[in-house]
Amino acid sequence: MRKLIVVAVTAALVLVPLTAEAKTNAKKAYGVTATVSATTSEVGRTVKVAGKVVGKGAAGKKVDIQRKNGAGRWATVARAKVSKRNLYVARVKMTNGGKTSIRVIMPATRSARTGVSAVRNVTTYRWLSMVQQSAIVSGGMIHDTTGKIKGTSYPHSIALLGGGMVVKANKLCTRFSTTLGFDDSSTVAPDSTFGASFGDPTTGGPIVDKTVKAGERIPVQAAIGSMVYFAAFGGTSSSTPQYPIIGSPRLYCAADALPTVRPSEIDLIVS
Repeated sequence: MRKLIVVAVTAALVLVPLTAEAKTNAKKAYGVTATVSATTSEVGRTVKVAGKVVGKGAAGKKVDIQRKNGAGRWATVARAKVSKRNLYVARVKMTNGGKTSIRVIMPATRSARTGVSAVRNVTTYRWLSMVQQSAIVSGGMIHDTTGKIKGTSYPHSIALLGGGMVVKANKLCTRFSTTLGFDDSSTVAPDSTFGASFGDPTTGGPIVDKTVKAGERIPVQAAIGSMVYFAAFGGTSSSTPQYPIIGSPRLYCAADALPTVRPSEIDLIVS
């Protein structure tokens, strides 16, 4: 009789942990939805992330908002409390140019396993100084200087004595911006002019072609589409000491830096 009792007790002890494990495996993962307020943004701006957590015990808990820049690692950058209606909202700052990925994680509770939302991607743009990128420079050009046009200083400029420079936009950039004029230190005759052109030297004519007269300060804004290469070139034929300035030329790109450009990649380099 004693032997039978011992066996029965042992069996009961074995069954208890098996039952608990089965219950744990039966838990469902939280369902997590996530939407972003914009699919394109700019470095320094924030994007709203909102969604819902489906599952028991989520209300009052916090979700983790994670961000990944490019091919980097996931990092938690914000936390948001789940409301009584199982909703959450947070804001995520864009810190790098290129692809920014966002996901939301609801940690496990006694009621459900960890839930992870689908990944949402944001294309993040920033202004890049053209003269601080990898470039091919030809002809008489002072590269990355500070110019002054009608009293305003323009850092990271080009003093255009003749020639040009080419960068590899690689279809990452959508806009171009600069200011044109003679440097204030120039000896400029009233009839002095210089020409400046911008575009892809491998695909035909320039998208912007300007003639700048003495005393002028001309802002230039242009859409550059899906150009693989982008060039700034021009010069002056005057023999007097004058310095045409391409002031602070910038490209608006979905990248933190443009790829390296090599002479072998292009058939035409302005000179």
